[in-house]
Amino acid sequence: MDKARIVFCEPYGRWSAWVRGYADLRIHEVRSMNECWEHLSEAPASFVVVELTACPIKSMIEFLVQVRERSPLARVVAVGSRAERQFEWLLREAGAVAAYFDPQSAEWLARQAVRHFDGLSVGNESVTQQIFDRLPWADFADAKVRPA
Repeated sequence: MDKARIVFCEPYGRWSAWVRGYADLRIHEVRSMNECWEHLSEAPASFVVVELTACPIKSMIEFLVQVRERSPLARVVAVGSRAERQFEWLLREAGAVAAYFDPQSAEWLARQAVRHFDGLSVGNESVTQQIFDRLPWADFADAKVRPA
């Protein structure tokens, strides 16, 4: 079982093709929200990109709210056409970490996905230990953080 994967739910595969040009990611393409849920159940910290044309706006809002409740480590980005830009803040309020409506945003989307995967914790270290490990003087410190 993977911890995380990048999943694109879109009818034509355009956004996944655009993102592939900017990042070397193993992309899983699906065509339905049910398939998205299957990936999320197998990999709960996934980065999911859903195109608005894959489902009506009401279903998209319900999906975003449910992902927030069921898979708090997952991140969802909404994508669509410029005509759907009017829904951006509604999507963000429902739980989308971003919303993109222009193919030129594919580079930003790729960067965001890479950041998500880079930010996932490695192993079972506490957040405090992860922070201490990233401090510039961590190379000089020999002791691990002791839990309080």
